[in-house]
Amino acid sequence: MLFGLGQLQVWHLFVVTILISLLECFTSPAEVSSVPRLLPQSMLLSGNAMSSSASRVAELAGLAVAGALIATAGIAWTIFIDAVLFALSAICMSRVVYPTSNTSSTQENIAIHDDSVNSSVKATSIFAEMMEAFHFVRKHVLLLIVSILFAFVNFCLMPFNVLRTPYVMETLQAGAGGLSLLSGLMVAGMVLSGVWMSHAGANYRKSMLVVSGIVMLGLSYALTAIPAYMSDFQLPAAAACCLLMGFGIPLATTPLASYLMEVTPSEMLGRVSALQSMLCLSVVPLGSLAAGALAEWIALPVLFIVFGLLLAMSVIMILFSKSFRQMT
Repeated sequence: MLFGLGQLQVWHLFVVTILISLLECFTSPAEVSSVPRLLPQSMLLSGNAMSSSASRVAELAGLAVAGALIATAGIAWTIFIDAVLFALSAICMSRVVYPTSNTSSTQENIAIHDDSVNSSVKATSIFAEMMEAFHFVRKHVLLLIVSILFAFVNFCLMPFNVLRTPYVMETLQAGAGGLSLLSGLMVAGMVLSGVWMSHAGANYRKSMLVVSGIVMLGLSYALTAIPAYMSDFQLPAAAACCLLMGFGIPLATTPLASYLMEVTPSEMLGRVSALQSMLCLSVVPLGSLAAGALAEWIALPVLFIVFGLLLAMSVIMILFSKSFRQMT
């Protein structure tokens, strides 16, 4: 409305961005908690992979439709249509029914409800809830390792996320079309990976999928430096690397998300997921600052090589864990 009325100012964007980010903090843990309530444990990997693929397909479709809408209807109407679609998705989510499998689960839900009532009476703080989640994660060593790994992967990817535009514009000399191509192919790789895992992922050990995904992501990340030293076919080479990067992301993350759902009690899943999200997001500003500072002293291709190799070598941390190696 502010944009359509010509009243939008920069500080409005800051306020709205903070509000949107705050509300999204509720969405992610709730989404993670809902999956194991809708699917049996044997289908968690396939279900998560399918959900991830659907999200990525919607992202690709949304990018394409948004461009057409902006060109025809204008920015204000495009934002309004987007807001209406969010409202429709909320209505659809409100119609989802979470089944109860047996009497024991019903009793468990009653117990959880009683606990929540007691907690409200005792005015349990958010800090206490998060500390409870932290103690749970600390007792499960593999969950702690996975949480740290997620944060480290996020940190290593920040140089590419932050510096992708100057990489495309200055290093590849590809312009806005090249930036769209690389972003689109990365999403396409995630879609392909999710579709493959939803059909064949259950045939492989989760540990093998995770290691393969992280190594593929890290090496293809490092390989994005090669086009900078090529005289021809720079953009196609970079596009191939981004496709591989996209393919590696669901391989690395989906099995770990499924493992989290398998070992975490349903009443703890939201809090544990929120704790992981908080840990992963906390490194984003740190990674952004590091990327900006290092880019002043180190060439972008060299920076991508360093962080890509660091990412690939992070599998060493989890391979030392016996529980990870035994993860099926």
